[in-house]
This record gives sequence, C-alpha cells and structure tokens, in this order.
Amino acid sequence: MTVHHARRAIELKFSTPDMLRHVDDPIQSDLSAATFSRGCLFLSCDETAGVDRLTEQDGHWGDHRHFNLGELLDLPDGPAGEMDIEGLCCDDDWLWVVGSHALKRKKPDAEDDGATNLAAMTAVTREANRYFLGRFPLSGADGDLRPVRRAGSRRAEHVRFGKTKSRLMRWLGKDPHLAPFLSLPSKENGLDIEGIAARGLRVWLGLRGPVLRGYAVILELEMKVTGKSGLKAKRIDGRRRYRKHLLPTRASASAISPSTATISWC
Repeated sequence: MTVHHARRAIELKFSTPDMLRHVDDPIQSDLSAATFSRGCLFLSCDETAGVDRLTEQDGHWGDHRHFNLGELLDLPDGPAGEMDIEGLCCDDDWLWVVGSHALKRKKPDAEDDGATNLAAMTAVTREANRYFLGRFPLSGADGDLRPVRRAGSRRAEHVRFGKTKSRLMRWLGKDPHLAPFLSLPSKENGLDIEGIAARGLRVWLGLRGPVLRGYAVILELEMKVTGKSGLKAKRIDGRRRYRKHLLPTRASASAISPSTATISWC
C-alpha cells in the first residue's frame, strides 16, 4: 500500500491476510485511524478489536505486528467482536483508543427481493465493543513499542461499559443537542465518533455526526482514574462531564466555543 502526500509517498507493507482470517477485506482497505510514537506507526482496521504496528524499514514501513486489545482487557463482545476503532492517539507512552460508539442499520442485499430487504432494513444493531474509550500503556524500546495490560504502575484503563449503554452514552443522554441523535444509525446523522486527541487525562473526541445546522461537534473531557482500571470524566463546575465545541463546516460561519458570548458547553 502506498499513501501519497504532497511532498512524498509513504509505502506501508502489511503481512498476509492470514494474520486476521475473520476480516473480509485486506487490512489496508479498511484503515480508519493512525498515530505515531518513538519510531512506531500504529494503525487500526475498523473490522477488528485490535491495532496494527508498523516500524520504519529500508525505505518503507513494515515488520507488521497485530495486537488484539481484547486479550489485554475484557470486552463485552469478546476479542473477536468488532470495535470499529476510529481514533488513535499516542501521548506520553500511552495509546488512547476510541470506538465509533455508532449504531448501524442493515444494508439491503442485491440478491434479495424488495420485501426481504425492506424487512431487513428495519433492524438497527448495537455492537457493544464499539463503545470503547480508554488507553493502554505502551511498553518497549524505541521502534518496538507495544500496548500491554500493565507496565509497572500503569494499567490499561477505560470508561466502563454498561449493560445496555456505556457511561459516555449515558452522559450524553440528557444533552439537548446530541440526545435526539443517539438512537439513529451513524449513516443517518446519528452519533459517530471519528477521532481522538489526548494530553495527559484531557481528551477531545471529534464527531462525524451529528452535524448540527452545518456545525461539527467536538467533545472535551477531563478524565480521572477510578479503581484499578476505570476512567471517568470529571464534572465541570459540578454539572456536566464534558464541554461541547461547535466548529463550522463552512468557511463563512463562526465557531461557537466557551470563549465566545454563546454558551457551548453544558
């Protein structure tokens, strides 16, 4: 696989598909996120429950390694369940990971008749592994980093899963802007997390959807560690557990953030 940029091309070499037999398409066809740290390029294929690592070789990135995150902590749908990872971020020897948190509607099948497809399209499914938000310690020398369950005093940590919804979804459930979209599939302007940035325990989540009257949403959370492996967002002024930033998708619009006269967090 060759990724073309304005200044140069980057060649990524992956191992044979046998490494991930349950994935239908080649890994390079479904790359959804990437981040870099200390000579290691971490990527994710959104059909798996893991991350892939490439290191710099002679003129390309290769020596492909796959790490199943479901083997480092307990996932509700197990290590084979799709996490739909859409965001990765390396920060201070931590690897942050976020799933899409998205619902999906069954696609019509060209081989089925109209009535069958109409019936199938009524099904909206929730896959529990998609609701992951957390971080893993990175262990190893430069060029050989790998996510682990524990490295010294550092442990893999994540926002707790609930029986029917994650804590993040529960926090958003009372949001006047976002709550109406939580029951919609991602392809229909439902909630869809597509990126993450982190500095320390401060986290920003970029939403592909919903788009609100031409404004994209970024959620900002200040995390705290709870128990042995839990993460929980702190309350802001004793109220909500996140800030909400609205960014215009059109150049003519103005950004709405807590620094303006318009209140954009709650």
